[in-house]
Amino acid sequence: MPTSTLFFRMNKNRIHEGLRLLACHPLMGVLTLAGVLLADAASPVATNQFKDTISFSNGDRISGRLMLVQPDGWLGWAHVDAEQPVLFSTQNISQIDLDGRGGDATTAATWKVRFDNEDELAVRQLAISADRIELESWYLGKTSVPRNRVRSMTPVQTNFALVFEGPRGTNGWTSWKVVSALGEPGEWKYQDRSFYAREAASIARMLGLPDSFTMEFDLKWKGPLNVAIALFTDSLKPISLANKEDEPDFAGFYSLQINSFGANLLSVKKRDPLRYLGQQSVPGLASKTKAHVEIKVDKRSRRILLFIDGVLAKQWTEPSEFSGEGRGIRLVHQGQGGVRLSQLKIAEWDGRYDDRIPSNAVPAKGDVVLMLDGERLTGQIRALESGNILLSTEAGEVRKAVNQVRAIELRSIPPAAVAKPQTDPSSKPATEVQIHFQRHGRLTLKLDQIQGQKMTGTSSVSGPVELDTTAISRLVFPSK
Repeated sequence: MPTSTLFFRMNKNRIHEGLRLLACHPLMGVLTLAGVLLADAASPVATNQFKDTISFSNGDRISGRLMLVQPDGWLGWAHVDAEQPVLFSTQNISQIDLDGRGGDATTAATWKVRFDNEDELAVRQLAISADRIELESWYLGKTSVPRNRVRSMTPVQTNFALVFEGPRGTNGWTSWKVVSALGEPGEWKYQDRSFYAREAASIARMLGLPDSFTMEFDLKWKGPLNVAIALFTDSLKPISLANKEDEPDFAGFYSLQINSFGANLLSVKKRDPLRYLGQQSVPGLASKTKAHVEIKVDKRSRRILLFIDGVLAKQWTEPSEFSGEGRGIRLVHQGQGGVRLSQLKIAEWDGRYDDRIPSNAVPAKGDVVLMLDGERLTGQIRALESGNILLSTEAGEVRKAVNQVRAIELRSIPPAAVAKPQTDPSSKPATEVQIHFQRHGRLTLKLDQIQGQKMTGTSSVSGPVELDTTAISRLVFPSK
């Protein structure tokens, strides 16, 4: 294939290291074949908005701003050192991380809906008929999907009582210096509604934690990431896990450790050996310098869930008695690099998330409604109206309040083959991409184009769709 010439005008005073490395790397073939100057493109956005990251199939990465994706598979990318955006072929891209859009896909959501291809959406409204399910969300608008493509629906409770929101100072918090082999002891300090530490440090607070709660915060770091969060602790003093038997008496707690590569959960009791409940790698975390962390804990089901940037990283289930005996939290920086924690919010939770009903628990035919109190109902869901679900069962029609439902699985209509969308044989195949949303959700589609805040494409579940790009956090392209 003949190569085309790349005209790339740079700011003479600044040459970005990522671009320079890319230009001299074997991936240069991508640029000579796929990179051209967009002479008619609009002026690049302000430099403080260049927060996106593009990852190439060979592992190279470059920062910038996603400007557009064209129907023919070319992607427009703006960079602070380029006077005009540059085109790349999506065939050479593995992932694009979007930042700074600010759209939360879960805003005002009342349901989470999972499809048969494992895609999942958070929606505001939901209506059920004999063969269709109508969905509505702010980022997708109204859409209708075949009922046999929906596998489960989980109600979302939104009016949970707030336990804590801050920080707004150090009052009520107890600080300790931490002896660490990774650095000198220091302390958490408060500034601009954030806690920050540059050396090993601990800060703790008794909050009267409920049995089920959600804890979320923004985390920024410089250098290696190595923090630990004690959950359900009664000790304001940090506990040396290596010498815990010599520490003053303390109640059992969980230590959730997050580092640059993943997370690990430990059950800690003074007189029992440490129990490692499992570690989990988090792809892409090593290349980040900030993340939104969410932790969900439910004593009743003995579950602890960790989300990184809205994506479930790990769900741990305690196989024995729940270890958390206290009502406080403790934040520990292990002392290498700098860490800043802000936007800390703790609220009650009802324990509902990703509740899948075992297929052998009920007959294969019939929708299944799982209630919060453990009751299981089998039948066919006729409608959802006025905050109630109407279910036809062998014993007659049953009406249940949605706020008492834990999860629903649809089984009364057998799956049907889905016809492939008709395409023009002469047209170039559309690019398949997985869309990951801010805070929650995923949608797989054939991408048509991205222009400004609008993305268009075709989903095998719902057909043609138009999305608000401010709700999107990541685009994942299939491996070649």
